[in-house]
Amino acid sequence: MENFKKPVAAFFTVVILAVVAWLLYDNYTNKIKTTKVFLEKPKIIMGLTLDTSFELPLDEQSREIGDMWKKFHEEAISSKLENLVIDNPSFYGVYYNFNDKQNGAYSVLAGSEVSAVSEVSNFQFVTIPIGKYMLFQYKYPKEGFSAELVVNGWMDVDKYFDNHKLYERTYEVDFEVYEPNELKIYVSYEAKK
Repeated sequence: MENFKKPVAAFFTVVILAVVAWLLYDNYTNKIKTTKVFLEKPKIIMGLTLDTSFELPLDEQSREIGDMWKKFHEEAISSKLENLVIDNPSFYGVYYNFNDKQNGAYSVLAGSEVSAVSEVSNFQFVTIPIGKYMLFQYKYPKEGFSAELVVNGWMDVDKYFDNHKLYERTYEVDFEVYEPNELKIYVSYEAKK
């Protein structure tokens, strides 16, 4: 009987370790709070744009984008937009024109939602298309908004998709929504091929 217990114990140990490893892996991708959403109506976002690249160091990309947002707020760009959607006080950061997925150039727009594009405008616009998005949500800390929250949010996005078994980013249009109390990051995705 003693000879029987050792292989059975070893077998169950291996099974338990496999289950724990699977749960830890699954937990890793699932510890980041996500929600699948379908955007049913396109959104027109108007504001300032910037072309940058994943080839630049992260701190340089962050500085360029931060400078654009600083200009957006200091110059009160939202107040200068025609057809501003008044019942949506959120600000949007839209990432689009990805050249080579996560390796090349891309464009960023800091803006607000408008109901229509004015023919005479000093600002650029991008349309967020209808489609599937993975939503990542972050409540602002007691101290309020911080740029670190945005950087950490995008790091979560990368971790999530790097480790997800079923989904991958499409690199079509991704966007951030800065609401009064939280940051929402919407990432376009599809089933892995």
